[in-house]
Amino acid sequence: MARTAEVAGGGIAGLTVATLLARRGWQVRVHEKSSELREDGAALFLFENGLRTLEDLGAYEQTIADGTFLRRWESVDERFRCLQGDDPTPEARVWCIRRNSLLAALADAARAAGVTIETDATVIGATRAGELAIAGRPTVRGDIVVGADGFNSPVRTSLGLAQEVKRLTSRSRRFLIDRRPDDPADGNIEYWSRSRRLGVTTCGPDKTYVYLFCRNDDEAGSRIPLDYDSYIRSFPRARSVIERIRPDEPWRQIGQVVCESWSAGRVVLIGDAAHGMAQNLGQGAGAAMQSAIQLAEVLERHVDPALAFAEWERVRRPVVDRVQRLSAVYDRLMTSWPGPLLDVRSAVAWGIPKVPRLWEAITGTGQLDVVERKAQSAVSS
Repeated sequence: MARTAEVAGGGIAGLTVATLLARRGWQVRVHEKSSELREDGAALFLFENGLRTLEDLGAYEQTIADGTFLRRWESVDERFRCLQGDDPTPEARVWCIRRNSLLAALADAARAAGVTIETDATVIGATRAGELAIAGRPTVRGDIVVGADGFNSPVRTSLGLAQEVKRLTSRSRRFLIDRRPDDPADGNIEYWSRSRRLGVTTCGPDKTYVYLFCRNDDEAGSRIPLDYDSYIRSFPRARSVIERIRPDEPWRQIGQVVCESWSAGRVVLIGDAAHGMAQNLGQGAGAAMQSAIQLAEVLERHVDPALAFAEWERVRRPVVDRVQRLSAVYDRLMTSWPGPLLDVRSAVAWGIPKVPRLWEAITGTGQLDVVERKAQSAVSS
């Protein structure tokens, strides 16, 4: 008889792990609280770890169809000096893709694998025995339950797995705007101005992806509607981009989740529910997708879910923790650095890519080799 999995959350992490399990013979059901599958935000960056997962799922071509392979990305400081830059290669790719395109491709892959997706299903908690409570519906039970229900995870809360759930010191806004000829071509540029950041990225043939970051206590920067004059003063070279931003787009708070454990009994957490992180490195989605591959593989080796979850966390957590810590460092670098020492900050930012382990964390390539080595070691032992 096929093993069963009940997945809380129909986002990137939930659909990825659901598909991977279904393709290994599991009977999988996804419970999504919304009336339809949709992603908050406009676009995102996917690095090598996330792209390889899409290839494994057969969802790569559909996802990238209206995105852009970035041939160059860089960041510049207040004096327009290049802080960090890279020319992605076929071995360390970076794509800017539309969130809804990614989710649609993952949903199609899930359904093709035989996953059942139920919408309007609000998960309110879980038990260690593998029971999933859904508002207004009968409790369901699986051989495992996967909590892929995001930063405010009811599954995590009901099991008391959180060590720390906190809001960080900055917030973000994300947009897709109509492209103009003077927008970056096949690339990304990120401007730094004191505690603010503005990113401009090609996203397909007709759109430009724009994101803003500012401190929570930046009164002018946090205003709704957007204070155009304030941002043009901060980023004069991006005036034409700023003028195309919608004025009333909401701000999204940036947070971090650290758990005592990623599992309890027959229940396991994945994605933001387990390790929500600041969106500074573009690794939230990629890390979750790579975690899903490793989780599916370890469940294939173990009948006992507790043993599988323990091995998976032992191998995977140090890698994800490193990325999460580096994301938090970037948040502090942007929001807590003294104004008179901005040149020192630029020097620090310039030096980060020169450290191989840090650069591998940023590009996602470090997650691949480390996980593969540890997994092979676990099997041989």
